Amino acid sequence: MFVMIGSEADKLSKGLFKDALNLIWLENINNGKLMIKQLKCKGWSNTYIWTPRQATQFKFSGLFPRFQFCNRPLFPLPVFAVAANNLFMLKNPLTKTVDFHGYEKSMVEEVGRDMGFQVRLIYSELGEINGSAALGLVHSGKAEMTLGFLSLTLLRSKHFAFSYPHEDTVIGMFMQRPNPLKKWLAMVWPLDNLTWLAIVANILLFTVAFWLWLGPWNTSIFSAFGVVLSFLLKKGLTGYHLNGRIRSHKTRLFLLGWMTAVFFLKIWYRSTLRAVLISPWQHTQPETFEDVLQMKPDVYLFGGGAADQFISNLDVPVFKELRNSPGYKRIAFQELGQTIELVQNDPSTFLINGIMSNYKQTMNQVFNAQNVVQKIYSYESKQILHSTSNTILASVKKELNG
Repeated sequence: MFVMIGSEADKLSKGLFKDALNLIWLENINNGKLMIKQLKCKGWSNTYIWTPRQATQFKFSGLFPRFQFCNRPLFPLPVFAVAANNLFMLKNPLTKTVDFHGYEKSMVEEVGRDMGFQVRLIYSELGEINGSAALGLVHSGKAEMTLGFLSLTLLRSKHFAFSYPHEDTVIGMFMQRPNPLKKWLAMVWPLDNLTWLAIVANILLFTVAFWLWLGPWNTSIFSAFGVVLSFLLKKGLTGYHLNGRIRSHKTRLFLLGWMTAVFFLKIWYRSTLRAVLISPWQHTQPETFEDVLQMKPDVYLFGGGAADQFISNLDVPVFKELRNSPGYKRIAFQELGQTIELVQNDPSTFLINGIMSNYKQTMNQVFNAQNVVQKIYSYESKQILHSTSNTILASVKKELNG
């Protein structure tokens, strides 16, 4: 399911998305109401209109079950843009920034819970990554916003969507939860230094326990252990005797093994387990955007509006490296003039224009990371402006099928 907000969806919805996989259109009405429509089986249906008061109280769990596309399951890829600012975000009038509290945060988290996705919102400075909390600030019109967001998406996701408006906005991203087996494997491998230390300590303590089990009865260290354990466990349980001995071999081994396990788990939690629970995607976050690019991920960039041209036009080494990375692919939802400019400035753009009705086929190919369409659709300005939709569509289909 593709969720688009505002004029972008309006342009693409006029008979151009009749083959769309799923589309939900959120449009801000002039009187402050939010209109939600769904493209269903080649026609609009399930139209809802909320007032701001209703919008702050709705839950996606009640909305999505009603959105069924020809009895097919929904796959959400939300795009949040300026149209929902007044409903889902709290803007600070003094700093002209957006505080990620309240409506937007709860809405995004609700979607994540309902659809089985984990959600991250980011606050970014140049190259900084912060995905540990769903709070932050994004300043309007700053290249740092683009850079930081891409660093997070490059690292953590192959399937994402976003939209840059002309004003402050939230940038939301949805990722599938990791496979449980992979998540548990990630807890123990690769091992960091503290985990190795915990393993060594565990071996040493079990060695001591084994020595105490087999060792001499009259050692002073054993008497000390017996006195301490007897005091802690109020005698009785250990078979503690007046001479300071613990008579039960099994009890000795159990108690010392239990103490060892607690010690090991404490170190394990402080090192690996806690990090995994906070961020199951990685152990160590890269410090710079260059660190992310070294991972050579597949990048699918969904953009629109003037801010999207940060990546295309700015003569920044990091952006150049991004554009030249093997997995990079831009998917541009643009007006014709903007699209022409984007394609000319960034020849790696994979053009998906409002004139394509084979959207379902195209997106299926784009989201198949093993078989991404490698064609570059670059049309001359005159050709786009003076050609009909059918002509360009036939050209695109020919390239897709060829």
